Amino acid sequence: MGNVPDSVWEFILTNLKEQIEYHYHLITEAKGNSEELRVSINTLNGFLKEYTKERYRQNAYLKSITDEIRHQVLEAENIVETYIYSVLLHKAGIGSLHKLGEGTEKLGRMVQNTNLVLVPAAQGAAIVDNIYVGPPKKKEEDPSAGEANVVGLDTDTNIVIDLLKKESEKLDPEQLNVVSIIGMFGLGKTTLAKKVLKDPRIHDSFPDRAFVKVSQDYSKTKVFQDILRAFVDITQEIKVMEDDQLIKKVEEELKKRTYLIVLDDIWTIKAWEEIQGAFPKQKGSVVLITSRIFDVARCANPSGFHHEPFRLTPKQSKELLLKKAGLKSCNLDPDLEDYVSNIAKKCDGLPLSIVVIGGILQRLPENIHLWEKVSNGVDDYVAKDERHRGLLRLSYDILPFYLKQCFLYLGVFHEGSEIPAWKILRLWIAEDFIRPNGDMSLEDIAEDHLEDLVARNLVMVGQRKTNGQIKTCLIHDTLRSFCKDEAVEEHLFQETKVDEATTVNPASGSYRRLSIKPEFLGHVFSQKSLEYVRSFLSFAKEEKPLRPNNVSSISESFKLLRVLDVKSIIFRCFPTQLVSLVLLKYIAMYCMSNTVPKEMSNLSNLQTVIFETSSRILEVKADIWRMLHLSHLHTNSSILLPLSLAKHQSQKLETLCTISSQCCTAEVFQRTPNLKKLGICGEIDLLLEASGGSCLFAGISSYIQRVQNLKLVNEGSNFSLNVLRADSFPTKLTRLTLKNTRLKNEHITTLGNLQFLQVLKLKDTVFQEGKLETRDGGFHRLRVLYIGAKNLLNWESSESHFPTLKCLIIRDCSQLKDIPSDLGKIRSLQKIELYDPTPSLLDSATKIEKLKLTETQGFKLDKHFSGGKPDSGMAPGADGKEKATGDILPTAGAITKTTSGMASVADGKEKATGDILPTAGAINKTTSAEIPPPQRAISKQSIAPNVNAQTTVPMKKSEKKGLFNWFKKGKN
Repeated sequence: MGNVPDSVWEFILTNLKEQIEYHYHLITEAKGNSEELRVSINTLNGFLKEYTKERYRQNAYLKSITDEIRHQVLEAENIVETYIYSVLLHKAGIGSLHKLGEGTEKLGRMVQNTNLVLVPAAQGAAIVDNIYVGPPKKKEEDPSAGEANVVGLDTDTNIVIDLLKKESEKLDPEQLNVVSIIGMFGLGKTTLAKKVLKDPRIHDSFPDRAFVKVSQDYSKTKVFQDILRAFVDITQEIKVMEDDQLIKKVEEELKKRTYLIVLDDIWTIKAWEEIQGAFPKQKGSVVLITSRIFDVARCANPSGFHHEPFRLTPKQSKELLLKKAGLKSCNLDPDLEDYVSNIAKKCDGLPLSIVVIGGILQRLPENIHLWEKVSNGVDDYVAKDERHRGLLRLSYDILPFYLKQCFLYLGVFHEGSEIPAWKILRLWIAEDFIRPNGDMSLEDIAEDHLEDLVARNLVMVGQRKTNGQIKTCLIHDTLRSFCKDEAVEEHLFQETKVDEATTVNPASGSYRRLSIKPEFLGHVFSQKSLEYVRSFLSFAKEEKPLRPNNVSSISESFKLLRVLDVKSIIFRCFPTQLVSLVLLKYIAMYCMSNTVPKEMSNLSNLQTVIFETSSRILEVKADIWRMLHLSHLHTNSSILLPLSLAKHQSQKLETLCTISSQCCTAEVFQRTPNLKKLGICGEIDLLLEASGGSCLFAGISSYIQRVQNLKLVNEGSNFSLNVLRADSFPTKLTRLTLKNTRLKNEHITTLGNLQFLQVLKLKDTVFQEGKLETRDGGFHRLRVLYIGAKNLLNWESSESHFPTLKCLIIRDCSQLKDIPSDLGKIRSLQKIELYDPTPSLLDSATKIEKLKLTETQGFKLDKHFSGGKPDSGMAPGADGKEKATGDILPTAGAITKTTSGMASVADGKEKATGDILPTAGAINKTTSAEIPPPQRAISKQSIAPNVNAQTTVPMKKSEKKGLFNWFKKGKN
């Protein structure tokens, strides 16, 4: 079990105390009991903090004691939350009030037992543990770093050598010359550094070289002595030197030389800062570091070069696999050839994984059945390898406690799927993983946590938005396997599987979260002791209808539920039984109903509601204005909202997608003062009628000034924005989508005057006289332009009209002759994406491509034709996902190839990404600080790990029955 000082259990205890404080007003009859709980929790916290330290990890007796304490911690959590549940249920007029006193008495007995029995026993065991000092712990060495494992590193070697030579030419008295090799574990960083160091081309440029292992538990003294050992004899005088003396000695020796020092496996900024003072800043010399942590590389040289090794190609992977298995392709049994190729592919280009599996194959006879077994379980074999797991655990153990649960939680998502960042952030918040920090919002803190995991190379970025924020991310299958195993150990969650070989009982009473496929629901509901489950997740790729007898089982079995994400389960009508789940914070579901009942108002703790339905209109009878914690409301249909007599304001409501135009009144929007994302669907004429026909939004403009993302979908005949004024739009608007509207060129000029607009999408648009003309002085910040207009014949624009444009998408423009050639002169333009272009339109885009490629190799022209035609990606579906294309950036790791415009997402379905922008430097995976960082000020910028830079294959769009076109969503 991952027992470290900042353990997950300390986090649970901290959260438990906050639960008591947060609901303190509910515990009026038990204030004394709640105070006892606080004292008890502090006692348990102190015990766990001391006796789960790493030095006690191998003590079996201590482990049994701490396991008992963990059980008591979970009991304490159950006591508090069961009481809070009963109070909230009672206030809602459902159920009777439980007493807290009995629970605190039980916990008090536990704490007394801890103090009188367990603590003394633990102290005695700890004393014995400290007296006996066993043999030194063997360091985890990367098995892929050996001489025999060098395959496919020629390109990386050439790149790093070029970078070293460029860096050595610099002379900055304030900055040491440093080049960094960064990336996730098992990528071959150490192997690459050793290969570079031995390359003859390096010998002439750097006659004095040294390779020094730093590692996680480094010793400054040893590092300095190892550097000196490469150049001088280690005398007795050197052996007894203090660190300050050693620093001076190293600096003195290196000043005489033109050196290249490799510092391998640096884990922390602190380690770098303690070591770097020994290196003289001089022209011609360089330090090459390897690290899993991007922040280390950035600290070592903010303006330097950072390189992430390429993953092995399938051919190279197969070559290394055969090499490690002691086989030759020419002598291989033809029946085993396919298994070798499949295994190599599943290793995903990671040398370490290939070496591990190669070692397994080496020990196996050439037997089809055995090799098939390995082929079917590559991730499990790799994850269970002790050396591999030890290297991975180093990355996990060093995580601060607030990141541990966040990281392990990623194991609940589908293997190999891209996960929407918004979904991760909101789930973390609902699970109470995110702690308040000053004036920062919980979502900003959660976003920083995600960026931190990316910087540590534990999470890969799939796509970034144009403002630098992560849009989608993914986790390597090997890391996912680790997360699942560790989560079970930490009682964080359990993935329930039922097959011919095993039957898993998920309900031992200690697991707080269940991840399950819909077909196994009956099995789960047959279990007992589910009452303490906090999260019920089902992310299956295919939807399954829920049996009527299982509907009530959810509310009966999971009384303390906080998270219910069951979009893969089809409810035939809204399950009114769910209204008793009063602790729910996050709900995502699919229901074949057109009504949300008023009883849902009881769920006052809800933060995120994602409601997908087969109905075109969804009537919400629940009084959402009483849900004071509600922040995000997503539906895939047009919702009708109630107006309660009480004048409640939803201070926390930030997302409202998608509201019927009938409800767009001042009375509604004055209740949502902090709305940031708004989707409106219906007859847009109603917005004008509400304002007396004077101007769009005239009646509600003052109430929606904080909106940054606005989508208007007109369901009537083409709506003409004859009364469009820039000052009627929200002043902070950055993203605007208009669908099924009729536009004049003067309207385009008006839109160009929106000061902060970055993304503009014009879909199913009708342009007056089939012309689009733009003028100087507008669109100063526009980065993404999407045009969909079947009647568009001619387009006249200049480079000065879109000075910051990065991505242009043209779709459903079957009559458009060409793209203005002047747009090719826009320096920032990185991508053009065409869907079923006319020959002349394609020809004009190709000319722009040729022009851009003479200036930069980072430009991309994507062409899509019917047959393999990607989804239009227009709707903000009920999962809250922005299915619209338009502002996606692949990360700096995804360099050698940009995507074709399709991406798989967390629900296992493929969605068009549409306007993915290649980042600056999208040539190789070497990056430099000369490349401008994302515009958004985030606390931790990072270059994401490579996702093997593979071009994704367009897949079929799925389609849900009964949804109108704008909200089409697919079944494969």
